[in-house]
Amino acid sequence: MNTGIEIRQDLIANKVGEAQWARRLTRLLRKIEETLITPQSSCVNFS
Repeated sequence: MNTGIEIRQDLIANKVGEAQWARRLTRLLRKIEETLITPQSSCVNFS
């Protein structure tokens, strides 16, 4: 699985913008990680 993330340079041009994006990415990547490591047995089977 591959993906790309593009962030406009003007949104991370200062420490405040960097911190905001770091928090956003941390939150999103943690959710993705939780989803990927969830055992298959606990996932809904639609078949």
